Amino acid sequence: MRLGHAAWWLLAGATADVEVRHALLLAGGVSPLAERWSKIGGGAVARRSRAELSDVELCAATVRRHVLRANGDRRWDAFAHGWRVAGADVEDWYRASYDLSAAVFEDNDVAVARANLTTRFAGESFGRLSHTLSMARVAALALAREAAGDVAYDRFVLVRPDVLLLRDLHVAALPRGRPYCNSHGRAAGDFHFVFERDHVEAVAAALAPGREAAPGPRILSGHNNMRDFLALAFAPPRGAMAIDAQLFAGFDEDVYRKFPFHVLFKCTGVDVARAATDHFAVLYNLSATSRAAIAARAAPFKCPPLGRTGDFAVFSLCVRRPAAPDPPRIELLTMKAVNRGACGHVFH
Repeated sequence: MRLGHAAWWLLAGATADVEVRHALLLAGGVSPLAERWSKIGGGAVARRSRAELSDVELCAATVRRHVLRANGDRRWDAFAHGWRVAGADVEDWYRASYDLSAAVFEDNDVAVARANLTTRFAGESFGRLSHTLSMARVAALALAREAAGDVAYDRFVLVRPDVLLLRDLHVAALPRGRPYCNSHGRAAGDFHFVFERDHVEAVAAALAPGREAAPGPRILSGHNNMRDFLALAFAPPRGAMAIDAQLFAGFDEDVYRKFPFHVLFKCTGVDVARAATDHFAVLYNLSATSRAAIAARAAPFKCPPLGRTGDFAVFSLCVRRPAAPDPPRIELLTMKAVNRGACGHVFH
């Protein structure tokens, strides 16, 4: 295991000159609401308005609440690598949503071409290639900050910028030494990861520079790929990915564009919409801009055949609809409770 100067101070227990923190790593593009990056490539997304993209502001608010605040035992430094989108000013969007220690924003089609990734990884989608490159570059940003010598990062959380979290991720509850992903399949999650420092070193070095560099054993983006990459990079248990058993895909976390906002904010009456607005406002300080984005996102969807009475769940959010005059209320349930029918029909 290769360790930087600050990490050696950490292991030696010397913290007088080196502050121990956690690092949040944001990597990848802000996905369009109507399409995936992998389907349309780089050049086709050169110009988009923010209204056509996942709401970075709301996604960031859920990360701040459920990752940064939920793990407030240590300070956090946030790092971002992202792709420019003309017409959206993505960099300004990120900087208004996060207190970034360092960030780099590039043109994704140019960066992927310069790294010769389409040749080195023939047959892979553009979206996975650009996301892999972004993950490697944000990992390098955090390691470069640590190399300055006055901070050392104890744990790293790598997350997409376009996911919504509905539940706290308790990093300290995860046993040390191995990598973790959001709970999906056989450690196949790709929404967020919790890493030790040597995992981040491996990610940063996953794409050797130069157009003639070897392709490496795996890309990093997509289900299974980070798991398989780390399994080849480290002997078990160090490289054995595990689910965090806290945030389950499709219940506690998912990409913004997949969240059925229309069920909460459009289709089940004014009282449910008010309860949902209050829930998001209390937890995430829901701004007028994010409220407008939710309304625009919900507008084109047809409403499911759901009556005005009876409980139902949207992901892990249970909407209780008691008899009048009591107003609806929203509860956060576990995936197991939702699947057992504790809140009626489930939308996800």
